[in-house]
Amino acid sequence: MKKVLVFSFLFLIFFLSAFPRSVEVAYTPPSFGFSFSPKQAEYLGLAPKESYLALLDGLQPSFIRLPVFWNEVEKKKGKFDFSSIDWYLNEAKKRGILVTVNLGYTAFRYPECWEPRWAWDLEGEEFENALLSFVKNTVSHLANFVNIDAWQVENEQELWLLKPRCRIIKTSLLKKEIEVVRQTDRLSRPVVITFGAQTRVGNFWQRRILLGDVFAVSFFGKSYNKYLRFHTNRLWLRNIPLEKALTERAGKRFWISEFQAEPWGRTRLNKMGWEEAKKTMNPEILRKNIELLQKWGGAERVYFWGVEWWYKEFLAGRGEMWEVGREVLR
Repeated sequence: MKKVLVFSFLFLIFFLSAFPRSVEVAYTPPSFGFSFSPKQAEYLGLAPKESYLALLDGLQPSFIRLPVFWNEVEKKKGKFDFSSIDWYLNEAKKRGILVTVNLGYTAFRYPECWEPRWAWDLEGEEFENALLSFVKNTVSHLANFVNIDAWQVENEQELWLLKPRCRIIKTSLLKKEIEVVRQTDRLSRPVVITFGAQTRVGNFWQRRILLGDVFAVSFFGKSYNKYLRFHTNRLWLRNIPLEKALTERAGKRFWISEFQAEPWGRTRLNKMGWEEAKKTMNPEILRKNIELLQKWGGAERVYFWGVEWWYKEFLAGRGEMWEVGREVLR
């Protein structure tokens, strides 16, 4: 029975993919930057600050995306330490690099939710007040960094089914967070809402476009599904031209917040060798994905997902991804 359900689901995906909703899409030449996570650098066995500086100086991006981790900033309730994120922002500022800051309960990269230990047992209004206090204090402190040019509130909040270790952040709470950001930031920088789920089935996602000023989506061309035990294309479930068209029709900006530039295979990334890695990511695949994005209408901004892995491979004497990434970014 389980196999029947799986194959029925896959057939539905292929059927829907074969008949995409056609739209007229205005082409936007994409500009490329990247996302960087200190946690991901640590996971790959790298020194986060050293890796960060090497990526900034070696790749010379004009914009990047950085996370703020609640469990690091507010280890004790009401006592805030922003020294870590301050350092990363200052180094970007020295180089004239713009930064999108991801704040909230969720921040990109596993496990995505970064709740401090003291908040584990909080529920309902008590938890909401604690989270909103963190958001307000973070924006208030970071607002003086003029190189911050956008606030990303939460990360793919709609994908709670894929985050079993995390709380469900309801849209009503997300709206409160957005309002706190708008009230606290004296420079009124844009709010980014990220989205990573399907758009071929249902239209609930269209309402999310209206929540912020920027609607940013993910772009993962090839990954390994450990449940189905074969490589899949996550774009089967997506209609990015439609996402772009409806976003711009609503008067919002359209970005790609996670553009796959690292492998997704059977083995964990920190243990994966090049022979397995190149099956799902290599310079040729990256270039083809960029061509596909351009064919679909492009995007104002595209943030590469995987530069920490590029640097790990570069240090190991395999600089293929580093070189093609540097070429695209420059």
